[in-house]
Amino acid sequence: MTIKELRAQTGLSQSRFAERYGIPVKTIQAWEAGRFQPADYIVDMLEKLVAQEDIELKAWVFSEYRDSRGTGSEKLFKDRDEAVKYAEEEWNHLSVRDQESYHTEDGDVFLVAEAPVYWDDMEEKYEPDLSSLDPVWSAI
Repeated sequence: MTIKELRAQTGLSQSRFAERYGIPVKTIQAWEAGRFQPADYIVDMLEKLVAQEDIELKAWVFSEYRDSRGTGSEKLFKDRDEAVKYAEEEWNHLSVRDQESYHTEDGDVFLVAEAPVYWDDMEEKYEPDLSSLDPVWSAI
């Protein structure tokens, strides 16, 4: 994740992000413009700080679930259009038979939704909160 992506997910302006984390705003601007790159440990530290402060992050999640046991997967995106394009391509590559397998009485999903994101300390990565999906595209 880049500093720009992390900041964008927090919803903070460059100056507010800089102020909150004690980084000169010109440094934030240089990182986001690509003139300089922060060390990996700085990005990791900022991701963890943001996660610990419970700033509500949001991302677009593509969810694919085939059965009531939860067999499926998720893929996070930072851009809605990119997530929808990915989902449409995945759907169009499925055979008709596979597409029909998603039509069950359990209401299984193949969708793109906006979801809150939280930091998973065990996995050391961001994970979507699938209990709070706000669908924007669905194949079903």
